[in-house]
Amino acid sequence: MSISKQYNLPNGMSILGTAGVWRTIAIRDAGGWKDRTTVEDMDLAVRATLKGWKFVYVGDIRVSIF
Repeated sequence: MSISKQYNLPNGMSILGTAGVWRTIAIRDAGGWKDRTTVEDMDLAVRATLKGWKFVYVGDIRVSIF
């Protein structure tokens, strides 16, 4: 069973992982960072989604060196 179906999440919902950027208020609203699991990023993403937070993928970010 997929994570989306198991937690009744919208189809195509993406679980953030490496290099995810979070709003502090979203972390607090979802119950904070829980280190009780080995998949803490997915745990937080699922809890935030259930609270109504949306995730956006931005693939065209570029880093420039001054």
